[in-house]
Amino acid sequence: MPYPETWGAPISVNPVTTFADGDSSVLALKNGLFLVIWKDSGTDGGDGDGSALRGQVFNADGSARGSEFLINTTPNGAIGFFDAAVLSDGRVIVTWDEDWMKDVRGRVLDTWGQPNPEVPDFILSADPSRIQNSVSVTALANGAFAVNYRNPEFSGGFETTVFSSDLQRSPAVQTYDTNESYGNPSLATLHNGNFVNVTAKRVENANGTVVRYDIVTLIHGPDGAVVQSETAIGSTPLQNSLADPKVATLVNGNAVVVWSDGTSGNMTLKARFINAAGVPQGSAIILHQSPTEWLQDIGVIALPGGGFAVVSSDQHAKSVRVGIYSADGSSTADFLLPKGTGVYQFYPSIELLNDGRFVVSWHESIGSSSFTVKAQIFDPRTSASHWSGTAADEQFVGTRFNDRLAGGGGKDTLYGEEGNDVLIGGSLGDALDGGAGLDTVSYQYAAVGVSVDLSARAGTVGEANGDILRSIEGIIGSNYADNLVGNSGANTLRGAAGNDILSGGAGADRMTGGAGNDTLHGGAGRDIFVFNTALSSRTNKDSIREWSARDDTIYLENAVFRALKKTGTLGSIFFKIGAKALDANDYIGYNKATGDLWYDSNGNAAGGQVTFANIGAGKPISNADFVVV
Repeated sequence: MPYPETWGAPISVNPVTTFADGDSSVLALKNGLFLVIWKDSGTDGGDGDGSALRGQVFNADGSARGSEFLINTTPNGAIGFFDAAVLSDGRVIVTWDEDWMKDVRGRVLDTWGQPNPEVPDFILSADPSRIQNSVSVTALANGAFAVNYRNPEFSGGFETTVFSSDLQRSPAVQTYDTNESYGNPSLATLHNGNFVNVTAKRVENANGTVVRYDIVTLIHGPDGAVVQSETAIGSTPLQNSLADPKVATLVNGNAVVVWSDGTSGNMTLKARFINAAGVPQGSAIILHQSPTEWLQDIGVIALPGGGFAVVSSDQHAKSVRVGIYSADGSSTADFLLPKGTGVYQFYPSIELLNDGRFVVSWHESIGSSSFTVKAQIFDPRTSASHWSGTAADEQFVGTRFNDRLAGGGGKDTLYGEEGNDVLIGGSLGDALDGGAGLDTVSYQYAAVGVSVDLSARAGTVGEANGDILRSIEGIIGSNYADNLVGNSGANTLRGAAGNDILSGGAGADRMTGGAGNDTLHGGAGRDIFVFNTALSSRTNKDSIREWSARDDTIYLENAVFRALKKTGTLGSIFFKIGAKALDANDYIGYNKATGDLWYDSNGNAAGGQVTFANIGAGKPISNADFVVV
């Protein structure tokens, strides 16, 4: 199977237009959805000045959630750079420069990526006499965030400002030297609460002559103060150019900085690791090199396994390039996004979703008259997911392996995908889609009994109430009295404790009553009834309805039925039709008069008989209907 797996079809983020859309950016929301933001040069949709920021939220399965919306509410002029981040409390901060780069503005979206129509955008920094642009943002602890932007007051340098969760502004901190020129910075929050500030720097001498190009880093504390001064992690002589650095914090606590290094006829994508103190680790490494490509518009994300993924715009191929790298920078995948003839892809963005997949968005044009923003989800996961959600409403997509997904206390949407998955929704009415494979919904942690009907694809009682079920083949009940109903397919129903009612319906079903006095309806089809819990004639005696010796089979767990040592079909010498054992090896019997099935661990000795089920009086049954497991 190709790595990473292309998950689903390409997503059309917005309608095809006849005007040029700009950059796009994709953000993973904490609830499993994702938000795509793009710059729009049209004059419709609520912003009539020919420059706007728009957004569209997507569900975890790639389907659009609601309609696209306008982010900026102040139509003062052209929007230049923009950036966005998901805050620690789940809200989203979007920042941009506007009014011909004299204002730095922002707007906070809610945890679902939606703007509050009653709360407009606001000014982060404004000065009509100065150009302020090249904005970037990163989320800090406790809902705070840091914004970095160019400020000509510092002679080509930048300033960084921290805002609290309630948008209270701290004093601005000057970043970088005042006599040198810088490119667009990139910010990333480190595991220790500090954040790293990375930029490309054109170093000039006192005469204004460029002497070299550097990639430099600064480390800020949570309050924005510089705690580690400027450090060059990449440098090249005048004939080269270092551009477009981006940074991401890795699983191990280090950060990786990725940039393009171009010479005439050669383009190299480089990376270097730094630790949380800003100290470079090892030397710069080459991620990708080509004599014909020109890579720009770089994006980088950390992957859960310790590696990272990089996206860039290949100006030669007019395509978006995606690379996946292990923790040491070695390549595990490198490919171009597919595209049609005459299509030009650029301005890519990449983001890791909360389930371990990642999504790439990009701007796409056909000629000079058709423009749109698209996205594609990829799945780099190579093992099963074992995920537990929170009290919030969340969405999660499983892998092609055998996953166990537990939604927690919210109103969740879980997709098992391929594999034999177990889905645990919770208590608020969840949407549970097993996908391919033999999938099971579990209510083993429910505080009361549940009613679940696979034929109706719904739960109706207890914590199952309001659940919507799709592509589910099995049910695990609670420790209370449950009513579990299958469908026309082959189902696995397991009751656990409590006096349960299990109804298989049509199909070859497997039913386990568990502890308690359960009622088992096999229905049509070749059904299996499993007995594997401690025996009791009083508290653990099941009733098997519609018994058919021709179709049905009883499985006996020899860890419970200990006298039955050999697995497989029950030997005829161990089976007796009658009210009690007559021989020393009469371990399993059927009382034809009462319909009881009994087990006698002592054979014909006294004191060993216990009734474990009833199939009805006068039913045909033999040793061949029992299998020891």
